[in-house]
Amino acid sequence: MRGRGVASRMAVFGWLVWGTVVMLAVSSVPAGAVGDLLEELPPRLIEHIRENRPVDPDPEEVRNAFREHLYPYELEQEGDAWQRVLRKPHQSATSRQEALQDIDILFELLKYGYAGYQLFGGDATFSKARELLEEDVARVGEPIPHLALSSFISNQLSFVQDGHFSIDGRSPLFASPRDRSTYLTNLQYEVRPANDELLLYHVREDHGILGTLVAVNDGPPDAYLKPSVNREGEFVYHFGIVSDETVVRLDLLFEADGDEHTRQVGLTQFDRRHQRPQAELYTVKEQEGIRVAVCRALATGDLCDEEQLDNFVDDAPALGEEPCLILDLRSNRGGSLRYVYEWLDAFVRAYNSQDSTPSGVLYAEDPIAGDLTRSVLTAHLRTRTALALQESRANDVEGVPVTGNSVHAGWTIPKYQPLANTMPNDTVLVVLIDPYTTSAGEWFVSALWRMENVIIIGYPTRGVLTTGRTVRVALPNSGIAVALPQSIRMEPNLDLREGRGVAPDLWVEPRRAVETAARFLHKYFDCGE
Repeated sequence: MRGRGVASRMAVFGWLVWGTVVMLAVSSVPAGAVGDLLEELPPRLIEHIRENRPVDPDPEEVRNAFREHLYPYELEQEGDAWQRVLRKPHQSATSRQEALQDIDILFELLKYGYAGYQLFGGDATFSKARELLEEDVARVGEPIPHLALSSFISNQLSFVQDGHFSIDGRSPLFASPRDRSTYLTNLQYEVRPANDELLLYHVREDHGILGTLVAVNDGPPDAYLKPSVNREGEFVYHFGIVSDETVVRLDLLFEADGDEHTRQVGLTQFDRRHQRPQAELYTVKEQEGIRVAVCRALATGDLCDEEQLDNFVDDAPALGEEPCLILDLRSNRGGSLRYVYEWLDAFVRAYNSQDSTPSGVLYAEDPIAGDLTRSVLTAHLRTRTALALQESRANDVEGVPVTGNSVHAGWTIPKYQPLANTMPNDTVLVVLIDPYTTSAGEWFVSALWRMENVIIIGYPTRGVLTTGRTVRVALPNSGIAVALPQSIRMEPNLDLREGRGVAPDLWVEPRRAVETAARFLHKYFDCGE
C-alpha cells in the first residue's frame, strides 16, 4: 500500500523537476551581482557566491511556464463540499459508507481548495490515488478506526511533497526520515586553495598538511568539496555531499614528496547536536564587536509578540548603517512576508524602481505592489471553495461571486517582473540559516539573494516554501484534520525546493555559526573593533 503511494510520488516529483527547470530560457541578466565590498574575498569564494545566486529567466517565458502549474478550472462544475467541513478535528471511527463520504469531500476540497493540485499531478494523479484509497477502505472491517483511515489517506497522498500540506498534522514530505536528504561532512580535513592547487590538511595531525589533492573517488575533487570556513575564520573547503545515506566513504588520492598516496575518509551527519535555538522572537546582541540581529519568526499570535516584530522593522535603518552585520535566521519558523519586505525596504533605504520613481518603490502593499513583491511568481486560489475556507465560518461567503478569465479562472492573475536593479547595500551582511529555517524565513533568504554584499552561512533550510496561506479543516465523519495551502509561490526559475531548501554560500555547522561568522568578517573585512 505504501509502496504504491511512494512510487506515484517519485514519478510525479521527477516529472515536475524536469518539466520546470529545463524549459526556461535564461535572460541576459548577469549571474549574481555580488557587490563591490565582497571583492575583498578570495576569487574562488566570490565565484561560488555568484554561482549560488539565481538568474532571472525571460519574463514572458516564466509567466507562461508558471501558468502550467495552475489548474484550469471549469468553475460551473464546482460543488459545495466546503459547506460540510468541520472547523475542529476530532477522532471517530466510521462506517465504510461514512469513510467514502469523507473521501468524496476530501478530493473535492483538494481539487478546488488546494493550490498545489495541478503542481503535484492534477486530475490523473489524484484520481488514481482516490481509486487506491477506496480499495483500502473496501478491504478493512467496520467500523474503521480514525487512525487507520488517516494512515490510508496519508499513504495514498504521499506524492504530495508539500511541507504546508498535512493530514492529521503530518506532512507527506516528512513522513519518513528516509525520504529526507541530509548534509554529510568530515571536519577533520580541510582543503585549502593555493594558486591552481588544492592542499589537503588534517587538522589534528602533527604536520597538518598531507599533500596536494588530486582526485576523489577516481574523479575530479570538485563534486565533493563544499566552500566553508574553519575555526580561524579562513575560507577553506570541507568534504561534503547531500545524501539520503547515513555514512558515505570517499577515496582520496593526493601527492606528497613526489609520491602518490591514498586515504579513505568517512562522511557523516556532523551537526546532530544542533537543536532549535530557544530565544526571544527578536533581539540584537554583539559578537566580537559585530552586531547580531536575531529573528526567530515572522508571525504574530499567541506565541509571538507583535511589538518585537515592529521593533525588528524599526531597527532596520540603523542596522543598515553598520559596516558589518550578522542576521541570524536560524530556526526562523516563518510567518508573514510583509515583515520581510518591510525590513528590506527600510534596510535598503534607496532603490531605483522599475517605473523610475525617484525614491524607488521596493515594497508597497497591494494594490500598489513594489518591485520586490512582483519579482516572484505568486497566485492565490479564488474558487468558491477557497473563498469559503478562508472565512471563519463557511456560510459567511454564501453568494460570493467567483470571477476569472479563460486562463486564470479561479485564480488571481500572477504578475512577474524581475528587479530592475540589485538591491543596494553598503553593509557586509552575513545571513545565518539552518535546517529549522522554514517557510517565510526561507523566502527571506531568497529575497536577500537579490541584495548586494550578502553572504549566506550555515546548512540548507528545511524546504517548506512553495505553498502558503494554509487553512485547516476537518472531515465531517472521521474528524481527520486537513491543512490546505491556498496559494502557490515559486522563484523565477521555477525550481521546486520542497524538501531541499535553500543552500548556503558557505557550509558551516549551525551550532558554531555566530562565532565563525564573526571571525570570518574580521578576517576579510574592516568591521571596526
